[in-house]
Amino acid sequence: MLQSIQSIPNNIQRKHEDIHTSIADLFIQLDNAKTSTDVLVDFDETLLLRNSTEEYLDTLQPRTVGVFFLNLLDYLKPWNWLPGRFKGDISRDWIRVLLATILFPWTLLVWPWHAKKLAQTQKNQPLTAALCDNPNLRVFVATDGFYPIVAPILRHIPIAKTELYACRLWLGVIDRLKGKANRLNESLGTNKVVNSIVITDSLNDIKLLQVAKYPYLIQWPNAKFKQAMTAAYTPLLYTSKFKHSPIYLLHGILMDQWLMLVLALSWISPKPILHAAGLLFLVVSFWCIYELGYYENDYVAEHYEKHPNLKENFLNRPKAPMIEPWVWASLSAVPGLYLLQWAAQPDLLLNIDLLYHTLWLGFCWAILLVITRLVYWLFNHIDKRSRVWPYLLLQYSRLPAFAILTAISPAGGVLLSAQTLTSWIRYLVYRYQGKMKEVPHAILRLVTLSFLMAMLALTNGVSAILTWQMAVIFGFCLVRSLSTLPDLIRQVSFVTDDHWSPSSTEQ
Repeated sequence: MLQSIQSIPNNIQRKHEDIHTSIADLFIQLDNAKTSTDVLVDFDETLLLRNSTEEYLDTLQPRTVGVFFLNLLDYLKPWNWLPGRFKGDISRDWIRVLLATILFPWTLLVWPWHAKKLAQTQKNQPLTAALCDNPNLRVFVATDGFYPIVAPILRHIPIAKTELYACRLWLGVIDRLKGKANRLNESLGTNKVVNSIVITDSLNDIKLLQVAKYPYLIQWPNAKFKQAMTAAYTPLLYTSKFKHSPIYLLHGILMDQWLMLVLALSWISPKPILHAAGLLFLVVSFWCIYELGYYENDYVAEHYEKHPNLKENFLNRPKAPMIEPWVWASLSAVPGLYLLQWAAQPDLLLNIDLLYHTLWLGFCWAILLVITRLVYWLFNHIDKRSRVWPYLLLQYSRLPAFAILTAISPAGGVLLSAQTLTSWIRYLVYRYQGKMKEVPHAILRLVTLSFLMAMLALTNGVSAILTWQMAVIFGFCLVRSLSTLPDLIRQVSFVTDDHWSPSSTEQ
C-alpha cells in the first residue's frame, strides 16, 4: 500500500527543500519520465528490502562458528585499528566481509543460490514494477555494498537497461572513503548525475540528493535491517549480547562459577585436571538451559511489566528456541559427566561400571536442569518483590547443586555457600530498590566466607580450616576484593559530609 514517509530532518530540508519523501510522488515521476531519463537507485533497503551485506554474512557456515566470529569482530572492533580516515565505521562492513570471505571461502561459492532466493522473496516489488513499466528509464544501481554480493542478487531482479556501480571487495574501504557521489561523478559524469532521479533511503546519500534534479529520500514500508546471525542459536550468545556483555563470560561464568567449582570440588579429586575439564563442560550445559530464563525474563518484561528494565540494544531480540538449548545441553553434558566420573576412578581404565555411573549421574543432571528451568519460569512469572525467594534457589542451582555429582569438602562447601549468599544478598538490595552496583560484591563475599570459616572452626575445630584448599580459597577471594577495597576506604567520611541515598530509580 502506498504511503508517505515521515519528513526528513529540518537541517537537511534547509539545504535542499525539494527532497521528496512520498512514494506516490515517486511513482508518478517514474511513470511520466521522458526519453532516456537516468535513475540512480540505491540497493540495500531500497531496491532490495534487506541489507545485502548482512544477508551475505548470515549465510556463513558452520553457523555456530560464524556467530562466534562475527561477535568476536564486534567485540574487538578491528576497524578501529586502521589509521587516519580509514578508521571507524566507514571500514566496518568491509573488514567483516573481507575477513569472512577469507576465513569462510566457500561462502562465495554458495552465495549465488542464496542470492537468487533473496531476490525472489525480498525484492521491492512496487519499485521494480515502476522501473520496468516505463521503457524510457535507464537504471543505474548505485550502492556502497560489494560487487560480488550485490551482482548475484541484481541478476535475478528483472529490470532492463540496468548497470551496477558497487564497491570492490578487496579495495572496498577506498571506494567507501571516496563516497558514492564522487564515484558516480567519475563513472557517469556530473551531467548525468545532476539531471537524474535519485532514489535512496539513506541520509548518507545527502550529497547525491542535494545535486540531483529529482531527489527522493524514501523509507520503504517493508524494508527491514536484520543483522546477520541474529536468529541463529549459539549457547551464551543471548547472555553476552542482550543480557550482559561479553566480559560477563569471563567474570560471571568462568571466574564466579567454574573457577569457584574447581576450587571447591576439583581440588579434592584424585585427578583434578580431568575433573575441572568435566566441570567446564557441565557449566556450558547448565548455561544452555539457564539462559532460557534470560530470553523469557526479557520477553515478560517487554510485554507485561510496567517499567521493564531491558538492556538497550538496537537489534531485534530473538525468540527463545525450543529444542536447540536442550540438544546443546545434552551434547555438553555427556563429556562433562564422563570426565567427572572418570576423574573419580583410581586408574584411567574405561569399563562398564564407569558407563553405568555416568548414566546415573546423567539422570541426576537432567533432573537438576529441569528443576532449574521450572524455578526460572516461576521466577519470571511472579511479582518482582516475591522473586527474591526463587532467586535463592536459582543461585543454589548455579553452585551448590553441582555437589550432587561429586564429593565436596567442608572448605568447598564454605566457598560455594559464601558465593551463593553474597549473590542473593545483592539481589535483595536491588529488588528492594537499593543500588546493587554499589554493594561491594567481592568484599561482601570475603566477609561471608570469613564468617562461615569461623563457624566451621567452632563446630569442627580449627584444623578444619587449616588446609591448603581453604588457604587458596581465602587467598582467591582476598585477591578478588583488593580492587574494591581502596574505593571502600576512600568513601568513608563524617556523617555531616554524607550525601549518599539508598533510594534508587532502578526497578
